[in-house]
Amino acid sequence: MANGIRSRATAVRAFIKEIRDSKVTTKENSNDPKSPTIVVSPLGAKLNRVFVVGALLDKDEVKPDSGIYRLRIGDPTGTISAYVSNFQPVALRQTLSLDPPCIVAVVGKVRTFERNSRIFTVIRPEYITVVDEETRNHWWLETLKATAERIKALKDGKLPQDVRTIVETHYGDRTKEFEEAVKRVHEILKEEFMIETAKEEEEPTEEELEEILKEDEEIEFEEEEWDLSRILGKEKE
Repeated sequence: MANGIRSRATAVRAFIKEIRDSKVTTKENSNDPKSPTIVVSPLGAKLNRVFVVGALLDKDEVKPDSGIYRLRIGDPTGTISAYVSNFQPVALRQTLSLDPPCIVAVVGKVRTFERNSRIFTVIRPEYITVVDEETRNHWWLETLKATAERIKALKDGKLPQDVRTIVETHYGDRTKEFEEAVKRVHEILKEEFMIETAKEEEEPTEEELEEILKEDEEIEFEEEEWDLSRILGKEKE
């Protein structure tokens, strides 16, 4: 943080399974009470903001005239819900133009909520746009590499001690499970694109959703008109 201005966290590339299975929250800097809250994944990734590419399967308004939309996004490792409201005006404007099914790239924050002693994870998109299959395949390849690196770091004992403690205490050894997920994506890339959906997670109640949305309302940050083609490494035509 320079001159009192906190920079945006880098968006982590991760498959939906890793994001959806991430349940443990902590402070990025335990010595700074104002430090952003992050969600630690079973592979030790620190998730604040994520970059996801997948199939937009559904889009529906939570209740009439609420201005809150629920999106269901899937990749070969599973599905996850994302919620867009007027607290993210850029994402909301982009969401209104989407017509599922289509392939989308999403940059957003990871949020968790608890119900009946279970923790559920959702994405709060900041930016969302339609992309083509070539872009999706490129993202899959790069995310395969990133996921494989996290698996190797975990198996080789190269995670920071605080993160390793969280992983061992709350998740245990799930490397084989994620190796199988990575293998499945690789096999699909070798053949043709096909979406495999997993069992859906429970959705938040209206009260829980209000709390999730309220978090973002209380966090002030500058909205930027991001060019996702730049993020994806493609030049504008």
